[in-house]
Amino acid sequence: KVCIVFHLRRAARAASQELDRALAPFGLLASQFNVLCALSSAGPCRAGNLARHLVMDRSTLNRNLGPLGRRGLVSLAGGRGRQGLTVSLTLEGEALVAAASGPWQATQQRLAAEIGEADAGRMLTRLDRLASLPVAL
Repeated sequence: KVCIVFHLRRAARAASQELDRALAPFGLLASQFNVLCALSSAGPCRAGNLARHLVMDRSTLNRNLGPLGRRGLVSLAGGRGRQGLTVSLTLEGEALVAAASGPWQATQQRLAAEIGEADAGRMLTRLDRLASLPVAL
């Protein structure tokens, strides 16, 4: 039987490994770069909102935020309670996103070329549809 999730995860791991290699000179993993880019686009936001946007559980987000915070790439303010933790990109984080964007883009282009530009566009549309499926609480 064909398992869609198996194939999605296998492809995601292969693509992540490519991005990890491209981002290694910057001391980043693909998952960390995704967090930085989301913050770069969205601006300061609550950790719960960021986790939902990235379709990531809070513990996974926290595992990514820890090293980013220790490096001074993100700022964490607030904490428990109704307001929750607010996460923002620091100036150092913004500079690193800008510096790593070239190798990230080159890797994206290589992956799209491997898939085929037209197929890559269709695949992204379908993956976005999958990512927006309602999550059971």
